[in-house]
Amino acid sequence: MNKEKLSIVVESGEDYSFTVYKPFTYKDVTVKKGFVSNGANVPRIAWSVVPPNYMAILPAIAVHDKLCKDGEFDKADMYFIEILELCDIPRYQFHILSKGVRGYSKYARPLLKKLSLYKQDDLNTPS
Repeated sequence: MNKEKLSIVVESGEDYSFTVYKPFTYKDVTVKKGFVSNGANVPRIAWSVVPPNYMAILPAIAVHDKLCKDGEFDKADMYFIEILELCDIPRYQFHILSKGVRGYSKYARPLLKKLSLYKQDDLNTPS
């Protein structure tokens, strides 16, 4: 997939959210027009390195959030990392984002499930 096909058209929302303005497809996933994402859940302390609505990674965020909403967490993480590889971002940002998603999947999601605090439709997953 070339970078031209990787572009996504969005509208900014409140609190760093965005709405997909034109459908975006990656492999077998289509993020439809009107889909709302809360952006990347990056801790505020790291926003100077990776902002929550970093335009270069919005395709990865949108696909990840859509798949998480559908309950396909493993696929969401895998596609997120694949799309990040295609994004024009510095390598250090790639590592921070990919390790963040993997860490959340390995530690936080199972803990939240165990504590019964986790809801499948909750988009509060890192992107």
